[in-house]
Amino acid sequence: ILDAVGLIIWTWEPAAAVLRPALAHGYPDTVLAQLPAVAREAENATAAAFRSAGLCAVTGSDRMNGALVAPLITSVGCVGVLAVELRHGSEQTACVRALVTMFAAQLAALIATAERAEALDRKRA
Repeated sequence: ILDAVGLIIWTWEPAAAVLRPALAHGYPDTVLAQLPAVAREAENATAAAFRSAGLCAVTGSDRMNGALVAPLITSVGCVGVLAVELRHGSEQTACVRALVTMFAAQLAALIATAERAEALDRKRA
């Protein structure tokens, strides 16, 4: 639907104070293995979307793909971001922005559910 090149879910790691790639689709494992952690203060769309808890866009060109980065918001705040690499300037399209935002909200709900389950397991142990 999005005609995306790929996507990466970056999750916040509080102990290290960085975002790390947690899940990806569309990229070879070798590329993912080389991705560095992203500090909250970094000057890129991944960190900016996390800091602002708002959608950030990277405008593409004829030679480069664009991207949208949407925050993953749960009841405890922003827990990561969804980064989607897009072709043909679709990062500027309102319907694509809306779809990425909705997808990020659904992913955040899954993350929140998983975190609650982990917290319950820790309490039981």
